[in-house]
Amino acid sequence: MRQHNIWWFGAIEPAIVEDFQRRACCALPLQPIPDEASIERDRCFEHDIEIGDLVVLSAGEAGPVLVGDIDGEALSRPKMSFVQLVRSVRWRSQPVAENDDVAQWHDALAGADVPSPIAPEMHPELAARLDAVPLDDDATSFAFAIELHPPKIPPPALPILYQSPYAGRILRDFRWREYLASNPDVALTGEGEAHAFHHFFHQGYYERRIFDAKRLDGFDPGFYRTRYPELELPTDAAAQIHYCYHGWYEERIPNPSSEWLYDAALHVYQMGKVGSHSIATALDEAGYDGGVIHLHWATDIVTGYPSNRMQYSRVLVHERARPVKVISATREIVSWALSGLFQYHGESTLNEVDAVALVEERFWQMCQNGLRWFEHRYYSGLDVYAHPFDHAAGCTRIDHPGIELFIYRQEDLPRMEAPLAAFLDLPELRLPHRNVGDGKGYSDLYLRIKREFRMPGNLLSRLYDTPFMRHFYSDAEREAGYARWARRN
Repeated sequence: MRQHNIWWFGAIEPAIVEDFQRRACCALPLQPIPDEASIERDRCFEHDIEIGDLVVLSAGEAGPVLVGDIDGEALSRPKMSFVQLVRSVRWRSQPVAENDDVAQWHDALAGADVPSPIAPEMHPELAARLDAVPLDDDATSFAFAIELHPPKIPPPALPILYQSPYAGRILRDFRWREYLASNPDVALTGEGEAHAFHHFFHQGYYERRIFDAKRLDGFDPGFYRTRYPELELPTDAAAQIHYCYHGWYEERIPNPSSEWLYDAALHVYQMGKVGSHSIATALDEAGYDGGVIHLHWATDIVTGYPSNRMQYSRVLVHERARPVKVISATREIVSWALSGLFQYHGESTLNEVDAVALVEERFWQMCQNGLRWFEHRYYSGLDVYAHPFDHAAGCTRIDHPGIELFIYRQEDLPRMEAPLAAFLDLPELRLPHRNVGDGKGYSDLYLRIKREFRMPGNLLSRLYDTPFMRHFYSDAEREAGYARWARRN
């Protein structure tokens, strides 16, 4: 009869041992430490596991014990994650405390004497019992007692996939290539999308395998466990699993960078080319320390704050002790569109022909983007057009549940120092001139385009009759703008 190894792990968390039935596996750092007297101290579970070997888990002298053997599906796979290999353990006994009757698990095994390295953490009584551990290839048969009115079985602590409130989104988000890359033992048994999905649907979900490793980029498990102590996550691995299956969909904060954005007291959230950089510089020079987020579009949070893992709507709108302050702005739509076109494309525009082609091709769409800018309603139902705008002052303040909004016109920015200082509770604020198109490398061409640009009156009337222009500019101001830009026959 062949001799088998016993792999002893005597420093396991009690909850892991007690929880093995629910997960059908134990995610363990399986690297036993042999004692000084061990003949084979260099042997490693990862490299030397063999079918028929015994695995003994113990949570210490007073904790539960679990015994199992490696079944016929296990293979020795050098250089593979040893955490995965323990999934092939066939557990042969229920977990019992070491101070209980050891025979409960000892009698579950039968066979030959097994010499094996024993770790110093092993309880002396168990070490003596394991000097001759029997191993039986024939598992004890089960006995069933069928009753007409059986007691109700409580639901499993780990819900099935369709019990998850995020089941549909989890299935939609499943990435089969990432799943196989993250789970090499699954990749060794097959390939392709069908194989990956079949494994995840029938097994991987219950084992809480990571199905989209990308969402864990930047995830800080230590921060997550500290931020959410009510979750009682015992390990970093448990934190990763919770975030992957729950926290991601609950939009929980995954790292300190996201927390900083989440707690920022001021958002300079406004369309480009309206003086936002001047405001950001002024705030910095004034020593404003409330935390400032600077964005033109919601998607800028991805490029501007790459460590963040939260959508901007979640960063802006959430419960706070005090409402978040938001600074936004507008600008006459024609001048805004021309300025924006040269801001984004001016460096590649080398001559008048290219400049004219750029304006003819993209001007109208640029205008539409600006006119629709406030449609996001700050992700809280705030309709700026439902609140009057003070044309004489060139700015207005709107108090909305959870948000204090300050809107100014770019044309009136030079006289916004006092209103902005009052809005931000600062003694004073000085606004420098920054990001001005007239001082860029394409300034001569840009100035000529601004000076000579004209458009048909009927198209200009359509722009000036929009809610954006009618709300932020008076009739007299729009008439002056029409006279400035309308083409003369």
